[in-house]
Amino acid sequence: MAIIFTDPTSAPTAGPDTIIGNNANDTINGLDGNDQLFGESFTGSISGIAGSDVLYGDSFAGSVSGTAFSDTLFGELYTGSIAGGIVIGGNDILSGDYYASTILGGTVTGDSDNLFGEFYGSSITGGTVTGGNNVLYGEFYASSITGGLVTGGNDLLYGAFYNSNLIGGIVTGGNNKLYGDFYNGNIIDGSVVGGQDQLYGDYYAFGTSIAGGTVTGGKDILYGEY
Repeated sequence: MAIIFTDPTSAPTAGPDTIIGNNANDTINGLDGNDQLFGESFTGSISGIAGSDVLYGDSFAGSVSGTAFSDTLFGELYTGSIAGGIVIGGNDILSGDYYASTILGGTVTGDSDNLFGEFYGSSITGGTVTGGNNVLYGEFYASSITGGLVTGGNDLLYGAFYNSNLIGGIVTGGNNKLYGDFYNGNIIDGSVVGGQDQLYGDYYAFGTSIAGGTVTGGKDILYGEY
């Protein structure tokens, strides 16, 4: 059952609202203002437009999307997913944390964005990241960053720790760093075009590889270290 703290006689178009949907399949739409929207436990679906919003899809496949300003979007704990959608402007953080979480597709445009697929087999797959200084993480224990398009700005793409992979995709312009770090990290195929780029396959040489792909223009550094 959803609990909505707002004026029950009007549409949720303004004001700092707190909306909670617990233990059900709730759909919550928040417009304008600095809202906090919670879709907790079992496929809560939430969306927020404008304002500095905090959107939570916690525990068990919460699905969240937000546009404009500085938003924090969470799909946390046990296969939480952030799938599709468009995030435009502001300094955004999209998190798919812990235990096989996923960030799939979608478009992130402008400003300085952080996309996380962290811990234990998390993945960031496809999608488009355009402009700004972006950080894309696929961290710890066989995480992967696969495909997608990263265009402009100074970008960091990480496939870090223990058999992580940074596979395919296109990185265009700006000063980019692509990492496949620690113990069999791989940077495989893909295209890096323009800018001053650094591609790393670091530490211990236990099968670390930078394989295939195209690096074109700019002052580029490719590392297969230690």
